[in-house]
Amino acid sequence: MGECLVRLRHEAGLTQQELADLAGLSRDLVRKLEQGLRATASVTSLLALARALKVPASALLEPSASPGLLLRAARRRQGMSQQVLAGRAGVTVSYVSLLENGHRALAHLPTIRALSSALGISPMELVPWLAVSGYNHICRCGRN
Repeated sequence: MGECLVRLRHEAGLTQQELADLAGLSRDLVRKLEQGLRATASVTSLLALARALKVPASALLEPSASPGLLLRAARRRQGMSQQVLAGRAGVTVSYVSLLENGHRALAHLPTIRALSSALGISPMELVPWLAVSGYNHICRCGRN
């Protein structure tokens, strides 16, 4: 849960304190969950964190659903190199590499659309919780 929480918090552009405030939880709890000092949270806390991050609760529990891993999988399914994807999406190869390796958050909607369009997929395939976060219109028109 810790890695997912850190990734989602960074993607949302929030500090630990901001997330705690939005969720109505203590910063100490957020810190302990992120650092693995607490392996679990109550269902109430999990739901509060998910609401604050505008993601389904399952996104906090599924490391395989990280946008970077989904991006890598989609790129590989297309038989596309990082260089080709970067060129088609109008981003740098370094940026694609950082995304895929989890060192950079995929947080900007224009970037999500550019990458998904370059791959010929829906933005929801990179960031599955977009649809439940109120960004349905982006998902419907993500393909060119």
